[in-house]
Amino acid sequence: MVGLAWAFFPYGIYFAAAWAWSTHILLLCLCWMLYLAQDMAESPLEAVVGIRYSGGFAALTEPSVLITLPVLMGVGLWQLWRAGKSWFLPGW
Repeated sequence: MVGLAWAFFPYGIYFAAAWAWSTHILLLCLCWMLYLAQDMAESPLEAVVGIRYSGGFAALTEPSVLITLPVLMGVGLWQLWRAGKSWFLPGW
């Protein structure tokens, strides 16, 4: 099946190599931001800074990831609220 696809479009082999790096880097950034959001109750300021820097790097890789930043910040602030800590200031 793949050989038939290469017969009709031989440059299709390059697409997989080009997408592999950005996909894996994006996945790494999203996993790291999710980890930081879950760990926000332990060290709020470090988690917020880490989420913002990871989000910036992920946005340079693929801008569509910016839609996840408010959701992840909301998860982190919810973790702070559940822990009974100040949730308003670390988000800003």
